[in-house]
Amino acid sequence: MAMQTPAPGEEDKRWPTRFRTTCSSCHRVNLAGSKLWLSTETRHGLFYAYNFDHLDHIEAYVRATLRKVAFEPGGIRNQAVTSRLPPWVKSAKNRAEVLKTIDRMRRR
Repeated sequence: MAMQTPAPGEEDKRWPTRFRTTCSSCHRVNLAGSKLWLSTETRHGLFYAYNFDHLDHIEAYVRATLRKVAFEPGGIRNQAVTSRLPPWVKSAKNRAEVLKTIDRMRRR
């Protein structure tokens, strides 16, 4: 299947070139398409954090052996930043690898 790409100078109207995401933990706003400083490739895919507060939040979640799911009855279940983490980050079998990755990112 061939992919159609817009001609040079034209914008693809199906996808916005930039959109806003906000971290629910640290409330940092990121524009899609901008490079994140705290990012690294792993064998599972890209791992990133918006800032060190966000990295602390992810680390605390990964370290926890008992993870509580807090949501309001009738509320949206997908509001927390941790609910949007990739499954491989949340998996207990990858805990050591994810924590090593976080440690490596802190030392950069």
